[in-house]
Amino acid sequence: MKKYLMLILTGLLITGKVYCQKEIFFNEPSGKDKSLTIEDITRCLNGYEGDFIAIIEDDVVSIQRAAFENNTKIKGLISDKLDWIQDNAFKGCSELKLVTLNSASTIGVNGFRDCKKLTTLNIPALHNGIGPNALNGCVNLKEMTILVERPPLIANNVFDGINKKKCKVFVVSEEAKANFLERAATTGKQWDGFKFVVKKEKK
Repeated sequence: MKKYLMLILTGLLITGKVYCQKEIFFNEPSGKDKSLTIEDITRCLNGYEGDFIAIIEDDVVSIQRAAFENNTKIKGLISDKLDWIQDNAFKGCSELKLVTLNSASTIGVNGFRDCKKLTTLNIPALHNGIGPNALNGCVNLKEMTILVERPPLIANNVFDGINKKKCKVFVVSEEAKANFLERAATTGKQWDGFKFVVKKEKK
């Protein structure tokens, strides 16, 4: 998790100012297939009631259904190994602004629905799919990073409420960009309207 220290110390950019948030580490999942439960979240918060950035430790494979639903204190979400966001896991997290899930392959139904302040979604390994309404209502989303060669499958109404003209989708290569554009023009109409940009490697 050391690689995240820079992100944590940088804090979240809000209206031109940087506000450092308390980072809370979530671990030791007790749910089926190493899923983080509501009880696990309560344990990890340990009575803390302020704003926080959630750091999901490497032993957590998934976030259980509705685990963080309507939590108004979570400002950021960071994980290196988390694979699956179950249905409604972060639905209604109205203060959530930044999500970085380096290994997530699947986002379930309503996964981030109505996260109205979400601006940045980094899901570079997403390849299985995005469930119905997963990003519906994320009206301030400005950037997505999806670094797979072919577009993941998406269900109905995933991007409803997003201003696609103002949202960039960063992809891994020119070939990937062509694949996204082809999908947008044929069977994956929901991709239509986004601006696809090849992500440049940092030197």
